[in-house]
Amino acid sequence: MVRTTIADLLAVPSTAHLKLKYYTNKGQVATLHGDIEAARRCFEAATRGSVTSASLLAHQRSPSLHFSSPHQT
Repeated sequence: MVRTTIADLLAVPSTAHLKLKYYTNKGQVATLHGDIEAARRCFEAATRGSVTSASLLAHQRSPSLHFSSPHQT
């Protein structure tokens, strides 16, 4: 089984715009439109429970975290 890649299709993806343009069998340009809400739900489901750099930064800035040396007076 051969997998077709984006390069094989001569397709142009745009992650920022959630679109993919490609040539049809008739030589016309077709566009696939993404759905931002579906992409957001997919991202949230994929990253649920994982540690991200943003959550680490928020955790480091938390006022409830105070480290003190046992030798402080």
